[in-house]
Amino acid sequence: MIPPQALTRVNEALSRSGVPIDLAELKPQHIGELIDQLDEVIVDVDDPGSKVSVFCE
Repeated sequence: MIPPQALTRVNEALSRSGVPIDLAELKPQHIGELIDQLDEVIVDVDDPGSKVSVFCE
């Protein structure tokens, strides 16, 4: 779901935002909880050479 090189950074950002979910351990039964926690998503990229794609379905 998330590229391995980004997983650690995403987990750290979620934790700082008060979302206590480790995406490496994400299971189908946790999807609803994750969606509830992500009522407002902010993507902040500090690397100008990076490309970020955000998909929401």
